[in-house]
Amino acid sequence: MASATFAMNAKTDLTATYAFSTADYDQRGETDGVPLGLVYERHGLVTGIHRRFKHGLSASLQYAFYRYDEPTSGGALDYTAHGILVGLTKRLP
Repeated sequence: MASATFAMNAKTDLTATYAFSTADYDQRGETDGVPLGLVYERHGLVTGIHRRFKHGLSASLQYAFYRYDEPTSGGALDYTAHGILVGLTKRLP
């Protein structure tokens, strides 16, 4: 996992986060023809901008991309996903 934030100015930040996960629990040499063990790769990337306004108000806009590949499921569980996330926050006194 890696994350970075770049402060453009006192009120605006750019952010990026990347996460990677993998596993290879494949068990070769099965006798009954049924493959055993999990094998997968997962990637996730989220980038965004965060802006602070007056009176404790802030807003954010993010884009997310995820990809999951699991050959041991025959592709039945594979996915690619995109997301847009919008946030609005008000700090209470």
